[in-house]
Amino acid sequence: MTPERCAGSWVPPPWGREVLWSLSFQVVCSSRPDYAKDARKLFFTPHIKVCFMSSLGATIKEFLQQLRSSAGSKASTVKEGLHRNTARQKQAPLLEVSDLSGQWLVVGLGNPGAQYAATRHNVGYMAVDDLLADSGDILQPVKGHKLSAAQVMVGDIAVVVARCATFMNLSGDPIAPFAEELQIPAERIIVIHDELDLPAHKIRIKVGGNENGHNGLKSLSERLGTREYPRIRIGISRPPKGTSIPDYVLGPVDSGTGFDAAIATAADAVGLIVSRGIQFAQNEIHSRK
Repeated sequence: MTPERCAGSWVPPPWGREVLWSLSFQVVCSSRPDYAKDARKLFFTPHIKVCFMSSLGATIKEFLQQLRSSAGSKASTVKEGLHRNTARQKQAPLLEVSDLSGQWLVVGLGNPGAQYAATRHNVGYMAVDDLLADSGDILQPVKGHKLSAAQVMVGDIAVVVARCATFMNLSGDPIAPFAEELQIPAERIIVIHDELDLPAHKIRIKVGGNENGHNGLKSLSERLGTREYPRIRIGISRPPKGTSIPDYVLGPVDSGTGFDAAIATAADAVGLIVSRGIQFAQNEIHSRK
C-alpha cells in the first residue's frame, strides 16, 4: 500500500499504525500493570482506535525526533517497557484446553494481522475485544489449536471466548475441533460477524439460515456439520456501485458514534443470549434504534 504524504512528511500506512497502536498499548501495560484493565478498555474502544489508525498525528520522522530529543529517562522507560513485555510474552505458557471450560463458546470472526485490524471484515474481532474489555481478560494462544482464547464469566455462567489465528475462509478448521474438545455443541457456539445485507451499524441475531456468501460462516457450517448455530450480525451495508465486495469488506470501518454503539451492542447481545436466551436477546437488541 502506498504511504500517504502529509505536509511533506511520511505518514505510516495502516499496518504501520497498527504496530504503533499495539506497541503503545504494550508499553502502558508493561510499565504500569495496575493500569492494564483501564488501558485495555480505552485502547480497544473501537472509535478511539479507528481515529488513531486513520489520523495518526505524528509522523514517524517526527516521532523519532521527539524520542531523541526527549530526556534519556523517557526513552529508557519506553525501551524497558518493551523489553519487559517481550520477555513476558516469551515466558507466558500456552493455554491448555483443560484450562478452559464453559457452557458457551463465543467466536469473533476476522482476519489475523495488523493490516486487517481496522477493516469491516474484522468487526467480529472488535466485538470480542469489547466483550473482554469489561472483564480485563486477555486472549492467549491455545496449545494445539490455531486460535487464542479466554474464559470469562457472564453473570454466573462460564463462557469461552475465541478468535482464530487462521484467515476468515478457514475459520471452521480451528473452531470445530476446539468446540468438540470443550464439549460445546453447535447450538451454544455464538458467532459474531460482519453482514453485508444489513445497514451499517445495525445489529441482528439469528440462528441458522444461509451464510449469504460469507466465507467464514461457510467454513464454520461445513466443519461443524450444521448451520444451526447462533449468529450476531453486525451490519456493514453493501458496497457503493463500482466497488468490489472483497475491496469493500477489507476497507476501513465507518467510524463514529454509530460504529461504537454497534460494537458495544454486539457485545451486549452475547450477554443477553447467554443469560436470557435467544428470543429475549432478539427482542431486546432488535428494539434498539
